Amino acid sequence: PAYLRAGGMMCIPIFEILFFTCFSLCVVKIIAGASPRWWVLAGILAGFGLLNKYSIAIWIIAVVLGLLLTPERRKLRGPWPWIGGAIAFLLFMPHLAWEVSHGWPTLEFLRLIRSDMLVHNSRLGFLLSQVIFLHPISSCVWILGLGSMFTRRRKRYRALGWAFLVFLVFFVVLRSKPYYPLPAYTVLFSAGSVQLEYLFNESRRSLILQRTAGGLLILGGILGSFISLPILPLVALDNIIVTLGRNKIDPDDLTTEFHRQYGWEEFAGRVEEVYGTLSDDEQETCTILMLSYMQASAVNFYGHELPRAVSGHMNYYLWGPDPDRGAVAITCGFSESRLLEIYGDVRLINQNKILPWINSKYQNLPIYVCREPKSTLSELWPTIKRYTHSDPAVWGSDH
Repeated sequence: PAYLRAGGMMCIPIFEILFFTCFSLCVVKIIAGASPRWWVLAGILAGFGLLNKYSIAIWIIAVVLGLLLTPERRKLRGPWPWIGGAIAFLLFMPHLAWEVSHGWPTLEFLRLIRSDMLVHNSRLGFLLSQVIFLHPISSCVWILGLGSMFTRRRKRYRALGWAFLVFLVFFVVLRSKPYYPLPAYTVLFSAGSVQLEYLFNESRRSLILQRTAGGLLILGGILGSFISLPILPLVALDNIIVTLGRNKIDPDDLTTEFHRQYGWEEFAGRVEEVYGTLSDDEQETCTILMLSYMQASAVNFYGHELPRAVSGHMNYYLWGPDPDRGAVAITCGFSESRLLEIYGDVRLINQNKILPWINSKYQNLPIYVCREPKSTLSELWPTIKRYTHSDPAVWGSDH
């Protein structure tokens, strides 16, 4: 289910899985006796992986530690691992320069996500979720794969077993989200599949076992697909979750990504309606200030007649406001008390009532029109910065 969910959305995790898997394949080939020149390809993949997400750096360190803990440490001798590392660093250099020139925003984001979100996560819950998140039936395969790496038959690949354990412990210590280690499981699933094939071939009832295991995995995949892919109508899916969970599970906890894919065109339409109520002079100086990058992106994508929406959220903060706009602002996501710190005249215009299956957090958000700015938006911009994924529906003055 986890891979189906990641693959159903064009976002960072699916490319993270790709780079992890391809990098790990290079390492497997090197351990199996292929030319050490494979380190060059591994370095290229690592470099692009780092440009995608920093987590592959933890996996690379874990793999190196795994190799050092086993006789396969000899694979690190010679110039080729260093050449691969140098290539990865060169590919990462432009981003590193960007980080320096912008005040290390990613490090600030990582610090805030840890203090705002991760500290509240349970370490035991994280470990249990690894089985649930990857489906209990499918988890039998990766657990078998991890165990097989510590057997005499697969001892050559023990380094990858140690690498995974180091990788997993790192995220346990950080109290991470369940999906953070997801890319590394492809190695274990591969090892588990090979071990299953070996066990089937050794058994007298090989055909029966193959059909049973295959049937269970297919059944698990079908059942898991209903909460991983947009197959059922959202209202029906939420009702099923409520029924099966006996009202103890909030459907948003399992289907929030689905809910967030709806309602943005309607939201941009509400903003466009408010913009249409302004005079021509006000439209010339109006800015659209949104709390989150999701809201700003929706306005910029669907609001064809609207000025560029701005936000202090994530990369939108770095793009900044339009210097010629801000005398009038249409805002959403900010509380009235917060807006009164920035503008002298704040008026509620629209309550943004949209589709019933939208994430409940985004229902009935107030849309304000603000006038009489207390300073230019450019001068106020640092106070609006928000480098965090903690997602309050309304940002109050206490933020």
